[in-house]
Amino acid sequence: MIALYELIQLLPASFEAPFRNRLNELYLFLRQHPGLSEKEAAQHFLEGNDKHFNKLKNQLKEAICAYLITQPANWADNDQKQTFDTALKQFTVSKILLAASRRKAGIERALAVLKKLEYLEAHALIYSVAIDLQFHFSSIDPNAKLARYYAKVVEQQTEFIRIESEVRLAYSRIGLLCNKRNSYPPSIVIEVEAIAKKCEGYSNVASTPIRRFVHTIQAIRYIISYDYEHTIQQCNAALRAFDRSYANYNAICFDFISKQIPALLATGQLKKAKEMAKKAGQMMPKGQFNWQYALLCRVIVCFHQGQYQEAYDLAKAKGKATPSYPILAEQWKIIKGYMHFLILTGHIEPYREERFPLGKFMNEVPIASQDKTGSNINILLVQILIQMYRGEYGKIIDRIDALRDYVRTYTRNPETIRANLFLTMILKMEAASFHRAGTERKTGRLLKKLMQTPIALSQNIGVEIIPYPVLWQMMLTLLENKFRTPKTRRSKTSMS
Repeated sequence: MIALYELIQLLPASFEAPFRNRLNELYLFLRQHPGLSEKEAAQHFLEGNDKHFNKLKNQLKEAICAYLITQPANWADNDQKQTFDTALKQFTVSKILLAASRRKAGIERALAVLKKLEYLEAHALIYSVAIDLQFHFSSIDPNAKLARYYAKVVEQQTEFIRIESEVRLAYSRIGLLCNKRNSYPPSIVIEVEAIAKKCEGYSNVASTPIRRFVHTIQAIRYIISYDYEHTIQQCNAALRAFDRSYANYNAICFDFISKQIPALLATGQLKKAKEMAKKAGQMMPKGQFNWQYALLCRVIVCFHQGQYQEAYDLAKAKGKATPSYPILAEQWKIIKGYMHFLILTGHIEPYREERFPLGKFMNEVPIASQDKTGSNINILLVQILIQMYRGEYGKIIDRIDALRDYVRTYTRNPETIRANLFLTMILKMEAASFHRAGTERKTGRLLKKLMQTPIALSQNIGVEIIPYPVLWQMMLTLLENKFRTPKTRRSKTSMS
């Protein structure tokens, strides 16, 4: 069903499906009911006739695919994507014409599309078209000069394809090693280092796609070892390496800027980080995933600068549009949680009264809550901060054993050392019965260690949204020199 919904989303909302009646009905039904599972859709549309529904579903997928081949690229939001869509369709038409022995029309189309493909540096497609042209001008309509020229193109593209395949496989291997990780054991760092060194020699190949892979691999090499200076240098080198005339220039720049921002943040280069996040956003169509991610980065940098009102103003500029990627939507909900706390404590002046139902928030971040060493820490902190402001110390006490287990289990890697210290300070706060002077006495050594421990960021810029020492001072201001000990308080256990 996910594949079918993706196809439906490519069509504009005003689209009138030119399919036969039953397919039209299914299309309209799914358009009006996004996110249904196959079983749910079959139950509602065909009263549970799964076999017939599966047949209709597959027919609708084929009908949409056939329609997309012949229509303008509604999905393409920039010139590069429009060019690629047009070239791909012309490439397909040339192949169909040649297969149908309509050689004159097919070769004419192949010659036209080759220029677009060369502009896009689509090596596999260029190779395929050049093979057709070389065969045509050597065997069907002999022209020695053109035959030699296209034979040379075939030879050149063969080498590009070989190298591109090698660096793609290298990049894929790194992806398998590093994806969905917030820390990287030495064995992974060593293997990625070896892969990066093997690919270094291709950094000057006259192919933008190949050089993009190579520079990305080199950047990841430094990112996973928390080598911020070399990460920044590598990303700057990558930004200088690409020609502005390349079709996908903005996407390449965005990619390396987004890799550079966490390193700038970790090294305290906050002004530069904000400038780069703003630049990245300006490269992307407003409202889309990358634009929203760049805006999220700007907001987080503002938090680190202590410019909370500016962060709020920027977040409001996002508008009410919900990102199509759920994980990004959930990150914005976490940001909203922190902002609500800052509104409550007077650090932000809202445009209007804003509600933040804590129970609803906990149910709206199911994906982020699975990231136990990253985003879920922020979810826990938002909950604790708001409960502290409300004076709901009993609720915090009720969950303190679960928090202690969480600290032991999930905050043991390099990127969560500061989170470990900070959450341990909250445990000490509870041990002091939320008495301010007692809390400061119990947490002094931990706070000093926290201040001395640098932020560890690989690519998850949202690990520490508000710097922990700053957040700690805000929490202390909520405490008084009185004990908070509910009658139902559990018996004390060791906190050390």
